[in-house]
Amino acid sequence: WLIDGRRSSDAYLDEYNPRNGCSSCNRHHPVITLGFDCESNSTTATLSHPLDPFLHYFDQLVAEGKAQRSTSTVYKLDGYLRPNYTALESYGGFGSHLIKIEDGAMDVSDALQTTAIEEGERAKKRPRVNSNGVDEDDQKMPPDMTREVMDVVMNERLNADLQNDPLSLYCMRSVNKLFKNMAESIAAEKIKTLTLSITPLVNGKERYGEVLSKIDGYDSETFDVGCWDADEGPADVVCYEKKEQVSLEYREDGNYYPTDASASAATFNWDSGELNYAEEPDDPNSSECEEEAEYSTYAYRGQKISVYWHPGSEDPVKPKTRAELDVMTGRIIERRGPGILVAETYLGRTPNAGNMTKTSRYMSIDYEVIESNASEREEVDDDDDDDDGDDDSYNSSDRRRLFIRYSGTVRITKISVDYRLLVEEHARRVRAELHQKHLNIKKERPLTQCEKDYEKFVASASGMAIR
Repeated sequence: WLIDGRRSSDAYLDEYNPRNGCSSCNRHHPVITLGFDCESNSTTATLSHPLDPFLHYFDQLVAEGKAQRSTSTVYKLDGYLRPNYTALESYGGFGSHLIKIEDGAMDVSDALQTTAIEEGERAKKRPRVNSNGVDEDDQKMPPDMTREVMDVVMNERLNADLQNDPLSLYCMRSVNKLFKNMAESIAAEKIKTLTLSITPLVNGKERYGEVLSKIDGYDSETFDVGCWDADEGPADVVCYEKKEQVSLEYREDGNYYPTDASASAATFNWDSGELNYAEEPDDPNSSECEEEAEYSTYAYRGQKISVYWHPGSEDPVKPKTRAELDVMTGRIIERRGPGILVAETYLGRTPNAGNMTKTSRYMSIDYEVIESNASEREEVDDDDDDDDGDDDSYNSSDRRRLFIRYSGTVRITKISVDYRLLVEEHARRVRAELHQKHLNIKKERPLTQCEKDYEKFVASASGMAIR
């Protein structure tokens, strides 16, 4: 029980195994209770039983000068409660289930530790006073020189240093009007240098059947996958056909247009082939449904346009790699993905003809629907047994089938991009790194108010509220 803790109710019980663990016997089990002494700013550890694993751990701390033994079962540990708890929890001599914390002790320790940290930070920022008792920070340049100095800094350093740091530019905008104008000027230059592309996806069809059948041949660029249920597997798996990629270039009107080399690819078409008109079956996971879906209208989802950003080596955001199987060698190879997906526009089965503009977060896409068709054909299978020889007669036993065919042509015109798109992508990467960093920090100490505020700022910039 010291090692494994409470025995799981569904675990196999070997009555001869001493490591079965406890099964709620309600006896007084060994425990280490941690507390905090505010007067000495130290952690207290009280042992319910003087067991050898307990004594070995704490006596070792005493030998290292990190603790003092107060009584036979009470130790006083140097430092705040949180780092001592983390060290004790990670010790391999006994399980962490044996460690308890007195009610309110962690809150008291965290409050005092946070106060000490923030006081140390304030001390570093206090005015530097020279031998004459004058604050050195008060000996500033004349106010009328501020603009001139900032212009020099802007031209010589800031533009180069911050152009590829979207999150810092986003922060600069909130300082004052001068910094806001500087940040927007740098962002306007950066937005002209993006490498963007569009991938048209057509004839999207929802997949049915078993989980493995749904995701067979999975590719992040051509598959749409809904939420993944632990029991049912992925929901709403749609697979598209990929058309030729369209490269984009920036023009002076502030928009991105298809390059001359991609002019032909910017106009794409689709043809679903004849689809059997049918209602979605009651059991979409059946093998019968899996076979019918390929040729049935209920599975047809239509077309969509995906926009990708391809960051350069100087950008702080990197696209994900994707694993592919090399059929020649049988090895898994990491290949660079299609880029960072920044926008998607769904056209559906039969988009309305004409010039259209679809707007998403920080991006708008202009395109022209040149042609959009949905043709129907009806087929009747005659029942020969009921044929009375009259060609004009209609028998109720005739089997009537309806087929629908979707086709069309779209030309991509232009897209416009807002700099906040880069800010959001950068902030999401920083937020993921910050989350892990803060988890490690909280093993040793609580987060300071400054760290909490920065975490909220990054969460806001990423477009996601902090939990």
